Amino acid sequence: LSPHRPCGPGPTARSQRVRRRLALLSLATTALVVISLLIPLGLLVRRQASDRARLEAERTAQSTAALLALTVSLNEDAGAIESALGPLDPGTVVVLPDGSVLGEPMTGQGTLVPIAVERQATISRVVEGGWEYALPVIGLAGTAVVDVFVTDEALSDGVVEAWLLLALLGVLLVA
Repeated sequence: LSPHRPCGPGPTARSQRVRRRLALLSLATTALVVISLLIPLGLLVRRQASDRARLEAERTAQSTAALLALTVSLNEDAGAIESALGPLDPGTVVVLPDGSVLGEPMTGQGTLVPIAVERQATISRVVEGGWEYALPVIGLAGTAVVDVFVTDEALSDGVVEAWLLLALLGVLLVA
């Protein structure tokens, strides 16, 4: 052994190890920053999709209730009310004071109607299979209820595609 040469691997091998460690540290830091950005963004996308579906259901209920209020206050029969409302959107039903139902109820829909009639207040809740919004309309003949049901699928519409795009973005940022 030469007295001028240190023991162990040479300076070239040591500098390669340091470079490799610095590269791994940079990769790990970048990955953590990207993950800390994309996870909240993904949760925000899910929340926005849910809020959009709920807001659309509330608008549908309010516009239907406005038409229903006119016919219920005039004490019209079920046939006149049905023709005044026209075709109802899927997931929207109207329960008249006599108990007759206009529209096609979805599975699990209608659980909030008795509560809305009893309290004479708007009620919205997460129910089995989705989200339900019950809006009572008080008239001469009693209380009718506009009930809108949003399925779990509609509440998360477009979320999977957005998450896939965010994951692709994350991969591109780290790569």
